[in-house]
Amino acid sequence: MIGLLSDFGLKDTYVSELKLVLLSHGIDDFLDISHHVEPGNSRHGQFFLQSVYRCFPAGTVFLAVIDPGVGTKRAPVAVHSGPYWFVGPDNGLFSFAASGDVFHIETEAPLFASRGSETFHGRDIFAPAAAAIYNNRMDFLKKVPGLSVVEPIRFVEDIFNLFPGEILHSDSFGNLVTSVRNSLFGRVNLEVNGEMITECHSTFAEGGNMLFMVPGSKGLIEIVARNRRASDMLRTETGSEIQVRIK
Repeated sequence: MIGLLSDFGLKDTYVSELKLVLLSHGIDDFLDISHHVEPGNSRHGQFFLQSVYRCFPAGTVFLAVIDPGVGTKRAPVAVHSGPYWFVGPDNGLFSFAASGDVFHIETEAPLFASRGSETFHGRDIFAPAAAAIYNNRMDFLKKVPGLSVVEPIRFVEDIFNLFPGEILHSDSFGNLVTSVRNSLFGRVNLEVNGEMITECHSTFAEGGNMLFMVPGSKGLIEIVARNRRASDMLRTETGSEIQVRIK
């Protein structure tokens, strides 16, 4: 299977063009993870990948295109970590898999002879590379010492080693996914933009219309409000800092 992640959205033809490349290589076994990563935000993309990749079957190739440096000297890479491959730009997107084997994609290889653009490497480099790896073709890969950009997400999970966390994601309901593990649920308060969140509930339905915490489905504490958008209430965004306080 090939897992697809991008910041392309669905308004334009970009996602379809990726899929057409895969289909041209005889591949129809692909699944959309999301195409609504915040534009150019590789750290947001890292969160999406890291939170879901283990749910995919062994052997999955992840084609991830969050690439604000397209056409520059940033390297195109493929990372082999455990039973998975990750294909995309070396810009921090694959930091969580940095201990795996890293390969530079040799773009002068015949596989990329039909490259047509320096502004759409997702279609012209990464999609053909992912398709080739899926089909067990590796002749265009050159092993390198490691990723150039490694910025792993730090998760707050130890009551005796607290440090500032961050907002990793705001979902469609305005619920805020934090970098604080559920293991600290009920043991800490969270402060965002000067607002202290102290109330804890096990479900959305138990809380009221003010801010409270729930243990999120991704193993991370979420800041929410019943029938309201916590993101609007806190005037916050992805990457905002969270102070973690012992109750």
